[in-house]
Amino acid sequence: MVKTGLNAVTYGRPGRYAVQLDACLLKSYSSDSEMVRAVLLSWLTSATGT
Repeated sequence: MVKTGLNAVTYGRPGRYAVQLDACLLKSYSSDSEMVRAVLLSWLTSATGT
């Protein structure tokens, strides 16, 4: 089963974080940029613990 949806994954270590975006999230940027920004901010906040 393939999981679809708008998602991102964060990984790394303090000071060297990375965010991996799925294709659906990138494709949706042109139609709903505010939602994509919200997803990215959520994942970055989660990764940095702030």
